[in-house]
Amino acid sequence: MANKTLRRGKMHGQYQALSNHWNGGRNVPWLNVRGLWLEDAGFNVGDPIEIIVSKEKLIIKKAWDGNSSHSNYPDRLR
Repeated sequence: MANKTLRRGKMHGQYQALSNHWNGGRNVPWLNVRGLWLEDAGFNVGDPIEIIVSKEKLIIKKAWDGNSSHSNYPDRLR
């Protein structure tokens, strides 16, 4: 299988009640990311992550605890 570094998806909406507004709530953007490709990239269930937010871009990376190493990445991602 070819190495895929580009993944495409779709932003969804999810209703969120707002306690400080009389209008009750609104739809807010919602994103669900899952797949074995996350494991291939070095993410495991329970890993802490950081999400860096900028205009029209999100960067998701593992929040390193200082003891982790990159050695468990597949060779193609090192």
